[in-house]
Amino acid sequence: MIKYKLILTTLLITLLVPFIYLNHHNQEKFKKTNLLPNLNNEKKYIKSEELSKEKQKLSSHISYDQSNQKKDVIISNALLFGNFDSTEALMKDSNLVVKGTVIASEPYIFMNGDDSGTPYTKLKFKIKKVIIGDKNLKGTIITILEYGGEITKNEFGLNKKGTKLSRTESQEKIKVMLEGIPNSTVGQNIIAFLTDDTGTLNTDFKFYGIMGGYKGRFTYDLKSKKYNRGTPMHITDNEREKELKINEEITDLNNKIDS
Repeated sequence: MIKYKLILTTLLITLLVPFIYLNHHNQEKFKKTNLLPNLNNEKKYIKSEELSKEKQKLSSHISYDQSNQKKDVIISNALLFGNFDSTEALMKDSNLVVKGTVIASEPYIFMNGDDSGTPYTKLKFKIKKVIIGDKNLKGTIITILEYGGEITKNEFGLNKKGTKLSRTESQEKIKVMLEGIPNSTVGQNIIAFLTDDTGTLNTDFKFYGIMGGYKGRFTYDLKSKKYNRGTPMHITDNEREKELKINEEITDLNNKIDS
């Protein structure tokens, strides 16, 4: 069992890291968009029965998809290039800033050159208000790709790297979450800071990416009546203060827009 876990951890690192930097030109493009977060080598593979313990370490305003309880979870850490801790900075680098609602969500697997996949969550997002960008988009539905989501062990490439999995195990799903933060779900009201610069992520459909991974997504919380972005699992007191400040800024921005 220990040997299997060591092999699995090594494979996860091997599979995820090469997707990020293809060449120097793409590195510069990546630093601008952050559609694919620069994943550290430090990743944590969490068995489903251990996930509830990890959740208890998070801030109370984080709500997890209950389906996570039946899936093993991979927590990916990230290095993000740029300043995403102020409203001004987020607005400066975003092509489109919108307020709206997630009306549909589905897994999307981007296949890499080595026949393994990177998980995303493909969102259909109905725009209620355009804060920055093309005002004609108000009332329309756009597609947003968020890094992270569900993927089978086979799609993730575990079978291709020497790990012996049965047919049943190959089809088992795992959930990849950036910094332990869940992806968006249907019905959530969100203020999103977006970019249409997709870098090397070529698809057969038009989509937007969220600036700074999870850092450009603020979800309305009915309990606190505020917009909050996800809080990483491991965070310092200083970082927590920054999160509270940016959440207040975005909530104030929303109040001004609605007034």
